[in-house]
Amino acid sequence: MQHKNYMNSLPKFLWSFIKNYKSLIITFFVCATILGTWGPINAIIIKNIINYVATTPSEAIIKQKLFWPSVLLLFNLMLHDLTWRCWDLINYKVQPQLKDNIIQHTYGRILKQSTQFFQDNFAYKITENINTVANAFEKTLSQTAMHLARGIVMLTIALATMYLIHPLFAAGLLLWVALYIGITYKFNNKATSFIDAHAIAEANVSSLIFDTISNSQSVRFFSQHDNEIKYLDKSIQDMREKFRQKTAFKITSNFIQRLSQTVLVAYMLYMLAYLKTLNQINVGDFALILGLTLDVGWTLWWITEQMEHINDALRYGKQSLSTLFLPQDVQDKEHASKLKVHSGKIQFNNVHFIHNNSDFLFANKSLIIPAGQKVGIVGHPGGGKTTFANLIMRLHDVASGSIKIDNQDIRDVVLSSLHEAIGYIPQEPMLFNRTMIENIRYGNPNASEFEVILAAKRAHAHEFIDGLPHKYNTIVGEHGIRLNGGQRQRIAIARAILKNAPILILDEATSQLDSVN
Repeated sequence: MQHKNYMNSLPKFLWSFIKNYKSLIITFFVCATILGTWGPINAIIIKNIINYVATTPSEAIIKQKLFWPSVLLLFNLMLHDLTWRCWDLINYKVQPQLKDNIIQHTYGRILKQSTQFFQDNFAYKITENINTVANAFEKTLSQTAMHLARGIVMLTIALATMYLIHPLFAAGLLLWVALYIGITYKFNNKATSFIDAHAIAEANVSSLIFDTISNSQSVRFFSQHDNEIKYLDKSIQDMREKFRQKTAFKITSNFIQRLSQTVLVAYMLYMLAYLKTLNQINVGDFALILGLTLDVGWTLWWITEQMEHINDALRYGKQSLSTLFLPQDVQDKEHASKLKVHSGKIQFNNVHFIHNNSDFLFANKSLIIPAGQKVGIVGHPGGGKTTFANLIMRLHDVASGSIKIDNQDIRDVVLSSLHEAIGYIPQEPMLFNRTMIENIRYGNPNASEFEVILAAKRAHAHEFIDGLPHKYNTIVGEHGIRLNGGQRQRIAIARAILKNAPILILDEATSQLDSVN
């Protein structure tokens, strides 16, 4: 599924998933129509019941005339409840699947982002953005879309019904709806600034907490616990103030909206009394008009309340989508072929590379690393040793020149095939919060337990693993926090050994090992 054009349009992005469920779309409109007609039909039935009671003197005739309206009222009530349960069942079956598809697609795209993307974004923030996009779908479909569609159907039927009784009722309701929507629109636009300010304040608090927790050891070693509390308190105070501003505006707007509904009811009561004196309406019309007025008024207020939530969800979802779906700096060419490594010769031809828009890190760099050799690169910190390795793995693209492996330009080959051909051990080992055996087997998911243990022995990791209570089933913790630096590096080396790629790159991969290891 392609979503290249949806990075700034969350509705289009969500629609690209929903449109494949035609039965869901049909069911949605059927349910919305039934639910929208429920209130007006109830009001019409109650009107007829009142008129029968008011105009029929005989008790027997009253009972006879009330039988079918009563049956219809009960049937309408039952149909209303069954329709909601039908919609709940659709949500139960389809919504989790759609949400899972969105998360999987977004997650899959994120994994293909550039190294720079992950350097510029906190891991927790990326995860939060993925959930925000998925939750925006959930709020849009299950919590708001049905009520909005139901409200439109109800308003249409209510206007038509009022018009048939007397055009003045329909005119009053239509004018009020237009004014109410206009006022609400202005309020929502003004509320956006308060909502955004509060969201930014919340994000600042979350970011600060995450940053401090990530550096908890430094806080302890430098005895900065009290200062960090004070530092956080400033952001919390700002968040609290922004929340109060947002809430105060919300209270004011709610009061004005509800006051406008009181004005509408007052208008309807006046017109009912006035037209009754002219004998242009009957007693049942009182129940019908007031019932429709209250129903439409409450429904419209509830929808506008939900629209604020959906606007928030769409706004945050759009921001998250634009953050996650950035153009991918490094990607496969349209007709890229798989890399075929025969010997493993690496060649830099007049390579120019600029890092982070600074000066050239490499300018006209040319060299050849012959196959089958062990080559060490020495240089001062920041001299480009890690970048040199990253360019071979095409984590960045060169500004000009070319990098070839066995005379194949790495820009012309499939990225996955390039990475499959290279075993890489970074300066800081990257371990999953999984078991020892899962972390080592990551280099070759099809490896047997015997092969995993053999690789661990060659990396001098088996000795310490075998001494653990759960041995190879021991969880290493987040980023391997339960292991020391040397143990993490030996797990990373074992993983690279198990991969057994034709090219091996070690980026200071033994910096935390003792001389014997």
